[in-house]
Amino acid sequence: MTKSYVLQKPEYTVALYGPSKERVRSIPVKHGANKNKICLLKAASNETHRGFTEMSAPKFGNWFSNDFDLFADGTTLTESRSSVVVQTAGCNLLSLYERTTHSLSVSHVGRPALTPRNKIGEPIINMVTKAYQQLVFGVKNPEVEAYITGGVCSKHFLHDRPEAKHLIEPFDQFGELAFTDRETGALDIQRIIIYQLLELGVKEYKIETDGLCTKEEPWLTNYRDDTVSRNVVVFVLH
Repeated sequence: MTKSYVLQKPEYTVALYGPSKERVRSIPVKHGANKNKICLLKAASNETHRGFTEMSAPKFGNWFSNDFDLFADGTTLTESRSSVVVQTAGCNLLSLYERTTHSLSVSHVGRPALTPRNKIGEPIINMVTKAYQQLVFGVKNPEVEAYITGGVCSKHFLHDRPEAKHLIEPFDQFGELAFTDRETGALDIQRIIIYQLLELGVKEYKIETDGLCTKEEPWLTNYRDDTVSRNVVVFVLH
């Protein structure tokens, strides 16, 4: 069986698997999902791809189908035993659980989706803010907890080539925290996400990470080493 790293809570489960030969729809069932409530989400690699930075309602596909059900960078589960499956190779995935509504937001937060879309000096607009704002919209006193998984660490996410410089310039508005080394463009995606969550009001003790790096763990794949294989991340709302 493919190795996994699982966050198991009474309200939800998040499980990170390495590249697997199993049918991806069979994996969430192992964690309590209803086989008829599984959404295979195809995340957008960049702004040219369908669903980029969009939060869309989940679509649950046919159990026997290998086709993607939803093209978006995020969705929110509200039905018991529903699940989202995302395949990734080094991009961070963020889950936000809102306790009072028993809702689980899932978003794909790679560099393109995390890139601020606001003018300098204005409030940050990116995938983190979109996912959070949709989750808590209309909730009087939201109780949110966060979990980040499936990402590559900053020392293996360099932007030191001249043609890559423009990709990281928008992150300078976060200040020094965005990089572990600005000269090499070592972008710290996870730290940026955590900073934003704190700014949005999520308590520090309510933010967890898997502590893994897809480059350093031999059972995980990383896009810069393998452009074909994908890790599998499963989210189940109990």
